[in-house]
Amino acid sequence: MGERGMAIRTGITKQGWENADFPILCETCLGDNPYVRMMKQQFGTVCKICTRPFTLFRWKAGSEGRFKNTIVCQTCAKVKNVCQTCLFDLDFGLPVELRDRLLGTFPFFLTPRGSEGQPAAQHRLSRLLHRPDQPECKALTSSWTR
Repeated sequence: MGERGMAIRTGITKQGWENADFPILCETCLGDNPYVRMMKQQFGTVCKICTRPFTLFRWKAGSEGRFKNTIVCQTCAKVKNVCQTCLFDLDFGLPVELRDRLLGTFPFFLTPRGSEGQPAAQHRLSRLLHRPDQPECKALTSSWTR
């Protein structure tokens, strides 16, 4: 084998890390000020659900509010349809566990506990989110709109 025969896959884009321009937020977390100044730090922290690095956003919610920041990645937020900061449902404004109990839906996004299953599950979910015509994604999004 030559020098480049068995190259290790490195690099941010090859690892599937998230790079976002704006967070997924509810109106409460965004605040009352229409001119919000946000600080963006690429790969600033890891997601609290899937432990994958993502873009961290930090801002002051309202004129008298405290500083808030994102705690989960956009993939996890899109799958569960929640705010990246408060983890409340974007449609109903309820905590996710209560929403799932009231609607009677099965929690679709269950992350594997072992480190060997997490990359496969994250890849499958990100592929589903980018192809909305697949039947698995239609079943996922139909449970949100009940």
